[in-house]
Order: sequence, then structure tokens, then C-alpha cells
Amino acid sequence: MSQAHTSRELLNAAGRAMARLRSRGARVHCLTNAVAQPFTANVLLAAGATPSMTVAREEIASFTNRADAVLINLGTLDPPRMAAMKAAGELCEETGKPFVLDPVMCHLSSLRRDFAVRLLQHAPAILRSNAAEAQAIEEAAPGARVSAGTGAACQVVTGEQDSIVHDGVKYQLANGHPWLSKVTAAGCAQGALMAATSAAAESLPAAAAAALLWMNVAAENAARTAQGPGSFQAALVDCIYDLEPAELIERAKLA
Repeated sequence: MSQAHTSRELLNAAGRAMARLRSRGARVHCLTNAVAQPFTANVLLAAGATPSMTVAREEIASFTNRADAVLINLGTLDPPRMAAMKAAGELCEETGKPFVLDPVMCHLSSLRRDFAVRLLQHAPAILRSNAAEAQAIEEAAPGARVSAGTGAACQVVTGEQDSIVHDGVKYQLANGHPWLSKVTAAGCAQGALMAATSAAAESLPAAAAAALLWMNVAAENAARTAQGPGSFQAALVDCIYDLEPAELIERAKLA
């Protein structure tokens, strides 16, 4: 994968990743929040990907091997899920398969934080977190968030502006809508979409940008017709399905 893009190159590469995912598909295995599974699956299907969701330790090798990319989301964490996530991370590292690590709420629990740091040792393609989660990991393991072989290759930090850091280059995106924070699992689903685009993109920054823009531009479109968070959730899936690469590129607010 290429190491750096200009802003225009990044947007064009994100558009190509979106188009490639739509035309070729990708199988994404999601070890994710139990609360997030249905919405995550619907978002992936709307984007052209094929989701699977089992967290049974006995099946992880089979499903991970068949997937094009993997999401590990710490959401509803318990010992069986931790064992399955550890096995998936190890297998992705062994095979070079991209996985996205989403260390949900790791700033509120030392168990989550320490487990996230251990999973970083398996070299995820992308670490997706909010600012508080990113700070917790940095404080627990300084410098471990993004590093060759011992951390994530690319880091995404979400917020009012989303940032992407890869190979010392930082990009910022400012799309989105406040109702995303009112929909359970919107962030979790975005992490799964990021895994899907990581299987289709020519670079990790392009994969991250494609997923961020896909969800956030679709959210802006959905908010035009929705009456509130409930109707917004349904409209969001429709808008993810309808969004085209040209609109994604045109509407992007990239710094």
C-alpha cells in the first residue's frame, strides 16, 4: 500500500475504495459489541460487504480465515470474547490479514485498556478510537498506538473532527451530524465499515477516509429527511446504500 497522499489523492483513493467494495464485495468478520451486531450487519450489507458475527472461540479460526478483514471491538467484553479476540488477532498477524481494533471504553476500565494494549502487539491495520480512549492507551503504553510491527499501522481518532495518522502524515475530516451520537452502535458500525474498506483500498489512509466519509456524509443526507434519532437510524442505512463515490469526494471536508 502507498505511504502518503495529498488531500486530493486521498479523496480520490477513498472514492475508488468505495467503488471497489461495491463492485467486488468483502467478507468482514466482526467480533463486536452484542448491542451493535444487528445495526453493524445492516451497515455492512448496505455498503456491499458480507458480515459474519460469531464470537465462539471454536469457530474463530474458520471465520477469520474466510474473511477479507476483521473487526475487533471491545464493546461487551467478557472472558470468552477476550479469548476469541486474542485468537483472531494472532491469526490476522500470522496471515497478514487487516483488522481494525476499536478499544471501546478503554479509558473507563484498566482491564479493557490493558487488553487493548496487548491486542496492539498483533499489529492491527487501523486503531479506531475517540480521544479519551486514545489518551488512555498512550498513557498505558507510550508510543504503542502507531508503530511498525508493534502497534497499529494507521490511527483514527474520532470527534467533532476526525483525524487519520499514518506514516507521520495527519489528515482531518469534518463531516458528520450530531444525531450519530444518538444512535446506538453508529461508531461500532463505522469501525466495521473501516474493516471492509481496508480490504478494498489501496492504502490504509484511504480505507480510513472512505469509511469515515461514507458514514458521515450519509449521516448528513439522512438528517435532511429524518424527524429524530429513530427515523435517522433507518434513513442512515438507506443513505449509506445510496451514496456514490462522486458525492463522497465532492462533499468531503478535508483539512
